[in-house]
Amino acid sequence: MARPIVHRWRWKYIPRNAEVYVWEDKFLLRWVSKSGFAYCSVIVPFASRDGEDQRMEIFTRIWEGPVKRKDVKKIAGVKWHADPKELQKLYPNLSEFLTAAVYEGGSEIRESPTVTLWCSGGEWKCSVKDRAEHLVMWLSDISLVALVQLLEDFCLNVNGPWRHEDAAHERNGKRVRK
Repeated sequence: MARPIVHRWRWKYIPRNAEVYVWEDKFLLRWVSKSGFAYCSVIVPFASRDGEDQRMEIFTRIWEGPVKRKDVKKIAGVKWHADPKELQKLYPNLSEFLTAAVYEGGSEIRESPTVTLWCSGGEWKCSVKDRAEHLVMWLSDISLVALVQLLEDFCLNVNGPWRHEDAAHERNGKRVRK
């Protein structure tokens, strides 16, 4: 059985961090770091048989970049980062805080917050980060249920133990003024 012929395609217009390997019917595009680590690879079958059209297919794929990000603004009707129905029954404030993708006016996209849970020293702990407002708070309790209830009580509360997360902010690490 004959082995397929693979050629590394080199051309001066290919970016330094891209490598292209060409077969007769497909090509491999690899995005690599300066140290040679491949962080993204894709094998794409050619849609055309003409050499010039195949070259344009390769360059089109290169120009798209290694990861094509979803433009949330182009998606019509995005109101939630995730479906809030299950969480909303037990924890309505936490559900709104975590899943709302737009502000109340509906014109501006809201960056999603994060909640990280872990155990340490016999306690449940959590870090809550509101990336839209650059605020963070840490909570802990010996019971996970009690911790989630604290999270429910404080996540939308202005008087909660929120602290400024922005390193350049004058009140970095200090509680939000009331």
